Amino acid sequence: LTLPNPHLFLNSSVVLRWGRTLFLDPREVLRIAEARGVSFAEVRLQDYVYELVVYDSGSLREYSVERRKGVGLRVWVKGYPGYAFTCDITRRGIEELVERAISSARAASHFSTASRLAERPTMKEAYRVSIREDPIAVDPEEKILIVREVNRSSMGKSEIKSAVTSLGIEKD
Repeated sequence: LTLPNPHLFLNSSVVLRWGRTLFLDPREVLRIAEARGVSFAEVRLQDYVYELVVYDSGSLREYSVERRKGVGLRVWVKGYPGYAFTCDITRRGIEELVERAISSARAASHFSTASRLAERPTMKEAYRVSIREDPIAVDPEEKILIVREVNRSSMGKSEIKSAVTSLGIEKD
């Protein structure tokens, strides 16, 4: 998706809906960046989930889920690159994101040489992995039972005094 400035683009045309009322249109991030005078901007949306199940010698030691949603912004200001990330996708949070990315580019100007982006044709490629079932969507109780069973079976020999079994699922 390209805005009128050919150097402002998204790596995703997805409009995210987080919760029931909060929306983020990545094109709005580009509009704010363009209004602040950046010569290049790229928006990256992130929805990261990490789930961990750990059994130690027959006892559940840990079950945790970490989730991080946010937006990253890479900018180019007067020949210097800058980057910032935020999980705050309110209007104010996005405006602060743009300011931090611009500030990062200005800081780079103090210790590097200005350069310019090479003009290259835009390419778009996609690769999809086929899965039968999203492991994040599987009932947590089922994952815990599987890890427990593997841990118990590893403790089945008299020579084994302790065993740690873990299952980590990451989706980004």
